[in-house]
Amino acid sequence: MGRPFNGKKARRSIIIGLFFVIILSVFYKIDKDLKPILMAYCDNEARMVAMETINGTIREEFGNKISYDDLMTIKTDKDGNVVMIQANTVELNRIVPRLLCLFKKE
Repeated sequence: MGRPFNGKKARRSIIIGLFFVIILSVFYKIDKDLKPILMAYCDNEARMVAMETINGTIREEFGNKISYDDLMTIKTDKDGNVVMIQANTVELNRIVPRLLCLFKKE
């Protein structure tokens, strides 16, 4: 009818099963411990690439065409102390939409 129970095959099956359980446990532990580190690394890399793209786009588009004085007005008192720094909102409102369009293209 059926084959008689073989002790060697049973032992081999148990050893193979334990081996797979140990391997799966190791992979789970590695995944659990390394996933946050890898996610943080990837997030940092993505931010760096985005910053490089933004800075490169700004450099290419504006280069030396716009200065700090075009964007900000510095008010000083009679002694030369800075009293106020005021943004040139008209100029900023003109520049920002152009930059956003360029970023979308990149």
